[in-house]
Amino acid sequence: SQNDIVRRLQTITETLSTDTSIEPNSPQHPSLASLASTLISPSYLHSKDKDIRLHSVLACMELFYIYAPEPPWDEEEILGIFEQMIRQLGNLAHCTADSGNFEYYFRILEQLSEVKIGVVLVDLIRTESSVKKEALEMLCELIKTILQCVSVDHPPEVVAHAEIAISACIEEFEGVIPICVLDELLVTMPPSQIQQTNTSYLVAAKVVRKTEDKISSPIAGLLNGLLGGDPYVVDQTSISCVDGNVWSISYELHRIAPNILTTVIGTVATSLVSGEANVRWRATKLLGRLFGARTSDIAKRFGPCFRDWLRRGNDNEPKIRETMVKCLVNFITNKHNEIDLCSDVSDTLANIITNDPILEIPEANASNDRRTPNPPISAISSELLHAVGKRVMSKNKTEHRDAITGLAQIYYKH
Repeated sequence: SQNDIVRRLQTITETLSTDTSIEPNSPQHPSLASLASTLISPSYLHSKDKDIRLHSVLACMELFYIYAPEPPWDEEEILGIFEQMIRQLGNLAHCTADSGNFEYYFRILEQLSEVKIGVVLVDLIRTESSVKKEALEMLCELIKTILQCVSVDHPPEVVAHAEIAISACIEEFEGVIPICVLDELLVTMPPSQIQQTNTSYLVAAKVVRKTEDKISSPIAGLLNGLLGGDPYVVDQTSISCVDGNVWSISYELHRIAPNILTTVIGTVATSLVSGEANVRWRATKLLGRLFGARTSDIAKRFGPCFRDWLRRGNDNEPKIRETMVKCLVNFITNKHNEIDLCSDVSDTLANIITNDPILEIPEANASNDRRTPNPPISAISSELLHAVGKRVMSKNKTEHRDAITGLAQIYYKH
């Protein structure tokens, strides 16, 4: 019966995992190769019974360990095992530690981590095998599944094993890491407000930090290719410039591994003078967020790019000038200890308030400015105060009110 088959498979798996005397091609275990062949037969690995499929995969995982580094199957058979393994692992996302099959799904992830079984796929990719393309697709699916199967309800061991399993695959590559593999890590980068509850993001961030020496240049190359419009990169990646993915990913990377952006900042800065207003706006916004981040030293390290960014205060596009206002105010708030940089920022902000011909921009600035007197008064230049002061005489009621309120709050706090 099917229950009997499941029990036999459980016994086999337990024996394979506990009997340290078992060795491949040993006269003491002549049936080991036959077992490996039987497990991948349609009646086991592709059985209609889900429990038989699950326990066949578990037994195969043990054989990967025993036969390492050379699995006892050919390339097509290996891909078949991984296909079923990935399906079973995906069920971990729907389980908690109290669920019936949790320990089995967890064991698959544990083996991927401790035995580094995913490296088998990397070997197939590197050796120019006949199934190279299929192996690469399978590796991407494996990484995606590992990232998605981790839940906030899981014990911390799950996150740890997920990180190690993916990192092992990344570190096995020599030189070029396929773009589609990088994509699987980078597409998990979400808006910052949901970072702490997005386990896919947390695992991907850990992997990037752990493998930074290996993955830094490939990621930078991918981002530079996207930002520079390299046709090959654009064709190979699933990340889009159009909907802003590459810009948000670049920002998140500064939180995770800022050194990756060393060559990317310059590429972003070239977009500040793009003929397309939307591209200039995205570049202005990204650099503004990077320069003004509390823990960032990018403005100090990339002085020429910072000065190029400040010039966007004179951009002919109102949306860009409005973004500059918000970013400049944020910079003074967060980076008030950078006296020289704040002086340049204050001058730019004062110039916008004084000379901007579009009414909405000064209004937005005055409104924002009144919320920013948290830094010491030394961070707010006299030119900026005078510029806001001139708005007190405005005939526009909103502008007049905002200017008075802003100055009042500054004087009250200082």
